[in-house]
Amino acid sequence: MAVLLFLDLFGIIKFTYPKIVKIENTLNNPIKVSKINGNQIILEDGRIIETQLNNEKLNYWIKKSDFFIELKDVGKPIGICFDLYSNNPRGLCGNQWGGMIMLKIIPIPITMKAHRHRFAFGEILINRKSQQKDALKSDSAIAESE
Repeated sequence: MAVLLFLDLFGIIKFTYPKIVKIENTLNNPIKVSKINGNQIILEDGRIIETQLNNEKLNYWIKKSDFFIELKDVGKPIGICFDLYSNNPRGLCGNQWGGMIMLKIIPIPITMKAHRHRFAFGEILINRKSQQKDALKSDSAIAESE
């Protein structure tokens, strides 16, 4: 038994291994993506954002973030131009877990950290949120005039 502990201490044999239990969400105000159409992102609330990225790169970054993104307003006029952010999970460093011989006996639960990653710049083409508000205002104005 003492020999096994000695071999573990010097990294020749490892009995523990990392088991990822959770990846932390780093987005402050996540918004669900319902569809990607070419270089356009269609959000669940109806907004359509056009980006400079192609479909393949958009799919890559949005899938990494479980179809949630964050919008950060950067443009003038306000509410038109956005930086788009996704979660980017970090990898595990194998140095502390690696050994010449790995015997996966004892799992060590790990919560992985992620970081926000700016992956694109986008412009809103259709803002259905504001269109719906305008429609409700005009409907109420018509109702009041009658």
